[in-house]
Amino acid sequence: MRALTIAASILVIALLLTACATPAPTAVPKAAEPTKPVAAAPTTAPAAATAAPTAAPKPPAATPTAAAKIKRGGTVVYARNNVVDDLDIVTSITFSAPASGLVYEHLLNYELTDTKTGKHELKPQLAESWDVTDPTKIVLKLKKGIKFSDGSDFTAEVAKWNLDRVRTHTKSVGKDKVDAIQSVDVVDPNTIRVNLKNASATALLKLSNGVSGTAAYATAMGSKAAVDKGGDDALHDRPIGTGPMVLDQWLRGDRVILKKRDGYWQMGEDGQALPYLDGFADRYIPDSAVQFLELRAGTVQWAGTVDLKDVAAVKSNPDLVYEERPWAGTLQFVHAFNSRQGPFKDNLKLRQAASYAIDKDQMAKTMGFGLARPAYYIYWVPGILGYDDSVIKYQYDQAKSKQLLAEAGYPNGIDVSLDIIARDPDRKIAEMAKFMWDTVGIRTTIDAVERAAGLARYQSGNFTIGFYNLALLPDPDLFAPKALTCNAMNNWTNWCNKDFDACIAEGGAILDQQKRDGIYKRCLKTMMEDDFVGSGYLQTNFTTYVSKMKGERIHYADGDARWVWMDK
Repeated sequence: MRALTIAASILVIALLLTACATPAPTAVPKAAEPTKPVAAAPTTAPAAATAAPTAAPKPPAATPTAAAKIKRGGTVVYARNNVVDDLDIVTSITFSAPASGLVYEHLLNYELTDTKTGKHELKPQLAESWDVTDPTKIVLKLKKGIKFSDGSDFTAEVAKWNLDRVRTHTKSVGKDKVDAIQSVDVVDPNTIRVNLKNASATALLKLSNGVSGTAAYATAMGSKAAVDKGGDDALHDRPIGTGPMVLDQWLRGDRVILKKRDGYWQMGEDGQALPYLDGFADRYIPDSAVQFLELRAGTVQWAGTVDLKDVAAVKSNPDLVYEERPWAGTLQFVHAFNSRQGPFKDNLKLRQAASYAIDKDQMAKTMGFGLARPAYYIYWVPGILGYDDSVIKYQYDQAKSKQLLAEAGYPNGIDVSLDIIARDPDRKIAEMAKFMWDTVGIRTTIDAVERAAGLARYQSGNFTIGFYNLALLPDPDLFAPKALTCNAMNNWTNWCNKDFDACIAEGGAILDQQKRDGIYKRCLKTMMEDDFVGSGYLQTNFTTYVSKMKGERIHYADGDARWVWMDK
């Protein structure tokens, strides 16, 4: 994988030199194919200094037979395990795909082009083309004639306003997506120039829907006219985007109901405007077992978090589809010790005692049902730049844990609390962790709260050990500034190390993949030696839906419902 990454790096540099010497843009290079299931093919694909075709590539023409099979109408109910907090894509922590992609769209689409290798490519969405005039300038030509669902026009001025809003809004959850942007200029009514502070390895990818997970879609385009009229919070409960659906109802704490809009710009394979569906409901069902039961009953058509123990039953059911995305995954039992107060704050040996007490192999075997493996590092897995197997792993060692506990000043053990999100599989994983910690003398009490309340508790510092999960991302410049650096929006537990921050900034500001790999190895070492944040296991990403649901497309780890239809 490393050889492939280096090869891809050389290709990127060569294209950069060509772009700088010749005004005509060149094609986006293909991503290196992964050699392992979780090896991230997208790592080298989205370099900002790579030019793209001047004309938007057209989707493959549908065969008459395929188009004839498509049926229009109907509604899909999607089950999620967390509550939607806000419908403004810039300020929402939990409004995400597939529902968010039906309302809001991005400048670029990060499209899965090979299901066998997990290869993705950046394709046009609201931008029809882009190229790079120098390593710090990206020029994007926008599609003409596109309107928001409120009737207002999508123009270069609106695109600039959206990117500026992500950068400056006091409640923006996506500032890490635009941290490399210095300014945005309107070149003409349908062209913007994005000026970067420095070369950025992931600037283009951050303008797409290819960054999955919490607060991932903040660079999508919302209606400037709606905010001009209703104020900064206008989109909070009435989202206005360029997508094929609009809000019908928001039943807070239960579901978001969308309906088909008129005047959507993109045509379906049958020659009519998308979407094929009449409606889409994003429903909160925190219990994964209940999601599976409702999927089988037909009250839910698409489930985001079916329990791993139910995968075999899904596979054996002819009315259900199991779809695996081995290039992506979820890190389970990501846990952090409070670095601001409490017993772990100034006691490295106590943190290490807790780390050595977790049997990651057993956790993966018990909870994974063949779809998980131990994860010794946060985010860094084989294939990700900076992965280094020689960095300290905190492998399970009960004797060492007990020894460190005594050396930390607690020969008779210590009582701690573990805060978790009240959902599955978190509760089951927490029970395993409690047993492992109790065994060595770290006597643990579990406190389960709803997700929004739990994250608020973490960020206020009112916890001892916090537990959550994280979606795997294809590049350190995507996940570290978002979740691991000081004061990052999704650094839920407030861990802060200035040396780590400087290291991450250095790696994100250069394009040479080999140099980035060496820099990120140093970053990983710093994080692991600090030992404020640990992990349990990596669960392969998958989704399940009824076999009558057709047409789902994928961008990295998330489903795209714009093309979904029901074979009624």
